[in-house]
Amino acid sequence: MLKEIIGLMDNDTTLLLYGDHGMTNDGNHGGGTQNEIKTTFFAYSKGGLPMLKREEIRKQLLADKSVKSLKQLDISSIASFILEQPVPFSSLGILHPLLHMSDNISELPWKMLGNLKQIQAYIDQYCEESPGLSWCELQIHQLEIFIDDMALKLSQLKKGEDTEAVKLSLEMHAFANDKYKVF
Repeated sequence: MLKEIIGLMDNDTTLLLYGDHGMTNDGNHGGGTQNEIKTTFFAYSKGGLPMLKREEIRKQLLADKSVKSLKQLDISSIASFILEQPVPFSSLGILHPLLHMSDNISELPWKMLGNLKQIQAYIDQYCEESPGLSWCELQIHQLEIFIDDMALKLSQLKKGEDTEAVKLSLEMHAFANDKYKVF
């Protein structure tokens, strides 16, 4: 069946295949164990994934440990970027740099920054509506500092500095993934 679907795809289509959750060996799901929160994710494009086409970018991405897995929360962000739609407001997911589906690498860190700002807006609102959460003030402050720092670095990025653009994107991806432990 998958082979038939791929045969019907054009060169501009990206196929995403994933499960919404994992499962324990005895059939339980919906909990917080590693077997329940991990799932399969498969992405395919007849034209290939743009981020893997250039040797130096491919090596840079594959050397980063974060590309070996992604969080289930990231799927809505990934799908939103591929479909060129806004990321859902309440999503804590982040675009995975490997799945940036454009040959224009210089736009990747700007998309990542926009994704972080969307997460920031959600966390700001969440904390405003949930007074008394002890983590809010510190985490919001750290997020603001990080976003401001990234915005400054991106404003200084020169056209054609693709390896630096990927490096900054990987920094933002790692930062967002680290925040999942808190939010």
